Amino acid sequence: MVDWKKVEPSTKESFSLEEQKALLSLISLPDKYVLLNLIKKYSGEKTSLPIVNEESIKDTRTRVNSMKKNDNFPTEDEINNWKKEEINKIIQKQLNDPNVSRRSRLTLVIGSAGAGKSTTSEHISKDKRAFHADADHIKKRIAEDFDCDINHDNMHNISTDIIKEVIAAAAPHKLDVVLEKIGEKPHKIYKQIMELEALKYSIGLNLVHVCEEIARTRNNDRANELMAKNEPPRFVEDELLKEFGEGPFFSYLFLAVRCPEKFSYCKAFSNEGPLRELPIPLHTLSVKDGKILGPANDPCAKKVDEQISSICLKSTVRALKSLNEEREDASIKYLTSKMEVLCSDDEKAKKEVKDSIERIRVKKDCGVECMPEEAKLLDLYDNVQTNKHGALMRIYDPQNIDDRELLEKNEDGGLAITFVFESVVGKPHNTDRYNEPYELVNATKDKVGTILGLSKEVSQ
Repeated sequence: MVDWKKVEPSTKESFSLEEQKALLSLISLPDKYVLLNLIKKYSGEKTSLPIVNEESIKDTRTRVNSMKKNDNFPTEDEINNWKKEEINKIIQKQLNDPNVSRRSRLTLVIGSAGAGKSTTSEHISKDKRAFHADADHIKKRIAEDFDCDINHDNMHNISTDIIKEVIAAAAPHKLDVVLEKIGEKPHKIYKQIMELEALKYSIGLNLVHVCEEIARTRNNDRANELMAKNEPPRFVEDELLKEFGEGPFFSYLFLAVRCPEKFSYCKAFSNEGPLRELPIPLHTLSVKDGKILGPANDPCAKKVDEQISSICLKSTVRALKSLNEEREDASIKYLTSKMEVLCSDDEKAKKEVKDSIERIRVKKDCGVECMPEEAKLLDLYDNVQTNKHGALMRIYDPQNIDDRELLEKNEDGGLAITFVFESVVGKPHNTDRYNEPYELVNATKDKVGTILGLSKEVSQ
């Protein structure tokens, strides 16, 4: 067991395989379900990660290089003169914007290239009424004003330095800021956190996680999409992405565990699940008031658990009714009636059914023979409890009016629920992505049919 309190964050550059596995062991359900590919990868198991098209990446790099305008880049004096005016413009714009709050809050978003930091940062900036200090915007402005290449070797360091100066200039005005960083090196992130702390910022730490394979694929796809529009392609060298790996993920976990007192909150998101439009919050990796939250002590956990149970129960009832329509069966009617009670608002009746299910469990555990319907009822109930762990959570969408109202009521608990069983992950859903869960009837129906001893052909 690693004693993280003895590890010095200011000098921690990377993590050994043992340390990576130790950090991964902190993850519990439902996050373990969302991050299954990552966990399998580090335990040596086979994953369902995409196979990276190496030839396509080579071809993209060649095309990006062919689009380079020239090797010209502004001199240090030219940049220094330019940035004074540019930084002043940025600060004045934010000071004149009534939607930007002044509470000295800085939201730090870390994650690999292609993880979805910009998308997440835009949503966070609207939600928290903060301005997005975007290095990509600086790169575009330099490329436009000096007619140089946006992917020039000097561009990253120059834009990063300018963003640091923007934040320093915003600090005296207490402007709220959202800042993006890769964050693959924990000691570098820690150093910046100390600098931000010196500027009197209250810091919130956010991770947008994506596996290396997906980051490389998205980086390639993004460059091709921009080139197809005749726009300057944003392309991070593939070797750099390999170097980043899952570094930001482990940096986040390490910092959240080692020095949570540095942050007003910590929140992690995964952006490689079926809902790619918005990242999925990793609920049990959240940290608040210096404490790691999980299902046992999270104030939202009970409500979340109840909502998940309700969806799974209703899906089971729909599946049973559908099966009963196909073949009239007294056993199915009996099971449907019991499961419907569990979906109802009649607390007394629900307790009676749950008590009867537990009595069946005791009989089964003691080796006492159960009636076939009893055994099936127990299996159906247990299946619901198991499938609860197939639930994924998504961030509220500030553009959706219902979500907006909920966000205003509960600023730090920006969680909504979207329900997905493992058997339907990856399948398209045609419902409103903000208000309705995935359609689970067919997946549940297949499982229910198996529990009832029906053949797959009949259950479908």
